Amino acid sequence: MAVLAGLGLAACGPKRVVMVYGDSLVWESQGDITWQMGDTYDTRVVSLGGTALCDYSDQIVSDAVALRPSVVVVAFSGNAFTECMQPPAGRLNDAAWQGEKYGADLTALLERLAPTGVPVIVVSPPPALRRTVPANATTPEAAAAAAAASPVVLPDRWDVGQRPDGFESTDVVVVPVYRDVVASARARGRDVMLIDGGRLLRAPDGGWTKVAPCLPFEGAEWGCRDGVIDVRGPDLGHFCTQAAYGPEGVVAGCGIWSSGEWRYSTAITDAAKYRLVGTTGSLDTVTGGAGAVTVAGWALDPRTGAEPTAVHVYVDHAGVAVAADQLRPDVGAVYPLAGDAHGFATSVAASPGAHQVCVFAIGAPNVQLGCVGVLVTG
Repeated sequence: MAVLAGLGLAACGPKRVVMVYGDSLVWESQGDITWQMGDTYDTRVVSLGGTALCDYSDQIVSDAVALRPSVVVVAFSGNAFTECMQPPAGRLNDAAWQGEKYGADLTALLERLAPTGVPVIVVSPPPALRRTVPANATTPEAAAAAAAASPVVLPDRWDVGQRPDGFESTDVVVVPVYRDVVASARARGRDVMLIDGGRLLRAPDGGWTKVAPCLPFEGAEWGCRDGVIDVRGPDLGHFCTQAAYGPEGVVAGCGIWSSGEWRYSTAITDAAKYRLVGTTGSLDTVTGGAGAVTVAGWALDPRTGAEPTAVHVYVDHAGVAVAADQLRPDVGAVYPLAGDAHGFATSVAASPGAHQVCVFAIGAPNVQLGCVGVLVTG
C-alpha cells in the first residue's frame, strides 16, 4: 500500500515547466508546440512577430529564477526591427551588425542563466531565400538596383527544392553565430544544446524548399497533392499558406492545417523532450563464457548531444569503462537528435564461477542499467 501511495503522489506532482521564447515563427507554431508537448508538461510560449532575442533577455532570466523551468527554449530567426537591435551611431543595421549583436546577446544570456542551472535549447532557424547578386553588382546599391529591375516571378507549381529564378537558398545570419556561441558555451561547461529548427523543412540538398514530401498522415484533406505539401507560406519565409503577413513579420493567424508549423514545432518539441529524458539506456544482454563476461546494450545522456556516453561495467567489484559509440539505428529512430552511435558491447575477463555483473550509464545522474548474475566457465 505504501508503494502505491508513493506512486500516486508522484503522478500528481507538479508538471515540469517548459518555457519557449521566439519571434513570428514561434508565434505561428505555438498551438502545435503546446499540443505536441502534451499534458505531461506545463508548456508556456512567449512570442511576437518581429521581435529579437534582446527583447526578451531580461524576462527569460527572471522567469528562470521565478519559475525554475525544466528547460528554456530560445528560437529567434534574426529580426532587427525593434529598438534593442538598432546599432549605435555610425554603424549600419546590416548582417555584420546583426550577427555581432545576436552573438553578444546569446552569450550574455547563457552566462546570466548559468547560475540557475536551467538547461537551454537554442533553435537555429530554417533556411531562407535571398536574391542572387549579379557578378557585376559590386556595391549594395548596384545589387538593390539589379533586384528592383528583376520582378519576382513565382512558379505555378513547385517541385521539392525548387527556387524562384533569381533567388538562392541561404542559412540566415544567426545560424553560424548560434553555432559558435553554443560551442563556446559548451566548452565552458554550460548546459546548452543547439538544434536545427529547419531539420524537417529542408530540401534534400539541405537548402530552402517551398514544398516537401507529405508526412505519412497528411492526405489530400490536409493539402497533400502529388506526394508533396506546402511547408512555407506565400511570403516564402513563414509557414501558413493562407496567413496574412503584416509589417516586420507579424502574422495575423492561420486557421488551416500548416505542415510547416507542424514540422518546425516537431523540431522544437523533439529537442525539449529529448533534453528532459535524462541519462537513459538499456542492458540488452549479459552472458558468461569461457573466462569472460560479455555485455551489450545502449546508453545516452542528452546533455552530451550526439557524443558517446560513458558506460561502466562491474564484474563483482572490478570495473571497466567503455564508450557507448557503436551504431544502434533503433536508438536513433527513437531519439533522432541523439544520432545512431550509442550502442556498446564489450567483454570483461573473469575467473570461473558465479559473478554479479552491474552496468551503469554515466551522466546526470548516473543510471544503473541492470545487475545480472552470470556463470563463467573455465
